[in-house]
Formats: sequence, C-alpha cells, structure tokens
Amino acid sequence: MAPLLASHLGIDAFTVSNLNTDQFGTFTREIPRTGSMIDAARAKALHAIEQTGADLAIASEGYFGPHPDIPLAPGNLEIVLLLDQRHGVEIIGQKLTTHVRWVHGIVNNIEDGLRLAYKGGFPDHAMVVRRAEHDPGEMVKGLADEQSFIECVRRLLARTPDHSVFIESDLRAHCNPTRMETICQATLNLIEVMGCFCPRCETPGFQCIEAVAGLPCRWCGLPTAWPAAHRYRCSRCCHESIKPVAEAFADPGHCAFCNP
Repeated sequence: MAPLLASHLGIDAFTVSNLNTDQFGTFTREIPRTGSMIDAARAKALHAIEQTGADLAIASEGYFGPHPDIPLAPGNLEIVLLLDQRHGVEIIGQKLTTHVRWVHGIVNNIEDGLRLAYKGGFPDHAMVVRRAEHDPGEMVKGLADEQSFIECVRRLLARTPDHSVFIESDLRAHCNPTRMETICQATLNLIEVMGCFCPRCETPGFQCIEAVAGLPCRWCGLPTAWPAAHRYRCSRCCHESIKPVAEAFADPGHCAFCNP
C-alpha cells in the first residue's frame, strides 16, 4: 500500500508498532468483529489517529466467504479506508475477487495435514493449527515452515480425544501473499476514487455508494436486477447524484421473466 500511496497521492505512510488491531476482530474467530467491515476499518483508523496524533489514517479490512455473485465460489472482499479527520472526509477503495488461497478442514494425521496445507499455498502462505474449529485453546498461528507445522500437528493430534486437528489458512495479510495482492488492488481503487471530485464542494472521493437495479431486459423490456444506474455521494457535504449506466439493456440471462 505504502509505495502506491506515495507515488500516486504523495502520502508518506508509516505503521504504528503498538497498534493492536486484533481488538476489532480476528480471522481465527476468538475475537468476533462487531459491526460491518467499514465499521471495523474506521475503528482501526481512529485508533491509529488516537495513538499518533495524526489527522490522516488508512486502514484495511477483509472478508472471506461465499462469493455473492458466483455460486459455490469462494470470495475475498478487501476494503481500504482513508480517514481525513482535518477535513471530515472518508474515502473507501475496494476489490472483490475469487482469486484466493484459503483452505480449512479437519485432519487425522500429518500426511493429510501437509496435503491440505500445500493445497493452500504453504509455506508461502502460512497456516493455523488448532484443536477444533471453534476451540482457540493451544492454537498456533503463522506456521510457515514444514518442521514447525509437523511438530504442531503431531502435538495437538496427541492431545485431542478423537486424534484430529483443525487446519486453516492464516488470513492475516502478512501471512497470505494472495490477499496482499487483493489489498493492492483495493488501494488502486481508492486512488481512482480520490480522482473523482464532488460537483458541489470539489472534495475528492465522490464515490459510488449504491447500485440502482432496474436495467430493462433486451428481449421483453421488463426491469431486471441488473444495475440501471449508480448513486454517488460526497462524504463531506453529503451531496448525491445518480449516474445511469452506459448500457441501454440487460442481457436476457439476467431477466427473471425470460430466464426464470
């Protein structure tokens, strides 16, 4: 993120060493996230501002789960939030992708554990080993070499009643290079959004907040769930405008009447 912010926006980004972002939620679920992704990213940015006294902060937040538009496909949504306290501006970049390295499952022996880990990109992508999916006891994160991984799996297999362990990808960004690529794309989207200025107050970050459904079907002309326009809003003066999409009609494949 830092090189992109420096080259495109002139922002000299730095990290805060004593910033504990786990308090806002963990991928390993021992601390649940409260609120939305935007709420969590905003809380991180505000916490950084409190710790440093800076008036500009940037935070990211990620989600892994079913892709909202592609059935049965895993998805990763990343948002990057820029908070400008001085000017009262909040700008968000985002990227949704199916390009993920994310595995999880129960194994009963070291061989199956290694097979699952390597399927998830191990050792370039770190793993988490725990006694059970919802049991944080003796959980080990950041396993990125085979010897440590084998020792951890062997130890926990011997300590569980059914001799099984739960293995999952460590989804923290520094442990998952594929996720880092998606955060990079979300940062580029943030930079693109910052190039859009509010037509009323000229503040950067005039961004899309909602897709307005209803694009008519090319065959029957009935409204579909496909976006007919997008709603934009300024985070500073709250001015809104609706911009129609370039397409005049939706493909019949998106029509509930022509393609029920």
